[in-house]
Amino acid sequence: MTGSLKPDADLRRLFQEMRASDAAAAPAFSLAPRPVRRPLRRRALQLAGAAAVVAAVLLLARTETPPYPIDTTATRWSAPTDFLLRTPGLEILTNVPPVGQRGASTPATPEDTRDANDSGPRI
Repeated sequence: MTGSLKPDADLRRLFQEMRASDAAAAPAFSLAPRPVRRPLRRRALQLAGAAAVVAAVLLLARTETPPYPIDTTATRWSAPTDFLLRTPGLEILTNVPPVGQRGASTPATPEDTRDANDSGPRI
């Protein structure tokens, strides 16, 4: 069993030597370079903001006409499902019945409710 412990002890010793050499070559923590922080320049930010405002105004105020005329009267698009909107009785919803004429929308009078065989007034 003593033979099986020797390779472990050798590995442990080699790793300790490697750690010691790395620690000797490493610089001190206080000497490590720090990242440089560059302050934002206020004037640069103001100029960038002003340029953005000017660009937005120029884009919104642009009123040039297109290089070719557009004729919208010659074009008509019809959706493939328009037939679903044409339902029976649609004319009732789209037209206003005339006032004063007897039609389907006027209430029935007592004369209209009389039976064809009945000739006398209803009591």
